[in-house]
Amino acid sequence: MKQIKTIFTTVCLFLLLSVPMTAWAAPEPEPVTWTETMESKPADVEAGEETENAVYERGAETKQEAEADQEAKPKQETEPKKEEAKSQAAQRDSGTLRIQNAAAGTGERLSGAVFAVYEKDGAKAGEVTLQEGTASLSLPAGDYYLKQRKAPSGYGVEPARIVFAISKGEITLAEVTSEIDLTNVNPQDIIPKTGQTPPVRAYALSILCFAAALLCAVKLHRMDGGNRKKGGARSWQS
Repeated sequence: MKQIKTIFTTVCLFLLLSVPMTAWAAPEPEPVTWTETMESKPADVEAGEETENAVYERGAETKQEAEADQEAKPKQETEPKKEEAKSQAAQRDSGTLRIQNAAAGTGERLSGAVFAVYEKDGAKAGEVTLQEGTASLSLPAGDYYLKQRKAPSGYGVEPARIVFAISKGEITLAEVTSEIDLTNVNPQDIIPKTGQTPPVRAYALSILCFAAALLCAVKLHRMDGGNRKKGGARSWQS
């Protein structure tokens, strides 16, 4: 029995000695780190700081917007000035083309004609539609030519090119006379409408030409009849 107790005591001592002492030691407390959240600030102090931060942020945003506006304003003011200066320079170095379109014989101003303006090298410089027989176009100084793209109703298109030159600060006049297109004209377009002044001059010239032709025909007929009578009398006397 004593031997069993001795063996049991020896085993217990061996187990106690084999276990490390750290297992029986109390755990060391973790180090405490001081943070701002551990500070105990009064509620009114925190609210005041938040208000100050919000005011500061709004002030910074307002300052940035003001600086951006100040940077944008000079650009916005400079661009219109540049465009205005360019337009003024173009006006100083340009002239005016004035186109007039009238009917042949009557001189009536015609509306609806379309003219295209081309530079000397063939590049298109502009296009105008005439109202009441006239239209104007501002062009830089240089050499151009004019082509009629559309004629007024009842009139033919002018096939030839009209060459002209634009001088700085001057007005160049281009007069175009349109002839009646008898192949495609509507007879109703030739007859003067109610309230429209008839082409008296053209009618008078036509009547005079017809009368002169008639007088010449009568005169020739009388001369031919007289010659025949004289020839018959001579043959009878012989």
